[in-house]
Amino acid sequence: MPSHTLAITLGSIGEKPGVIGGQIAIREYLSPTISFDHDIIDGAPAARFTQRLKELIETGDGLDDMRVTAEHTASSASSWDMQE
Repeated sequence: MPSHTLAITLGSIGEKPGVIGGQIAIREYLSPTISFDHDIIDGAPAARFTQRLKELIETGDGLDDMRVTAEHTASSASSWDMQE
């Protein structure tokens, strides 16, 4: 069985109370699980990675870059197939 340094598992999205603009409101929360091999990665860098990943997810960083035309997607898919 291959060992993995990092594993990220995404669970379900559930509704829970959260604070929005100083008010308590129902929000949707994603339940991720992040596992590190502590024989390879020390706890401090793992914690920094986890915090940064959380920030990127919460801000939606990079989602504006997802504007891709169907034509570009099709050409990218065919070039990807050639690389494998």
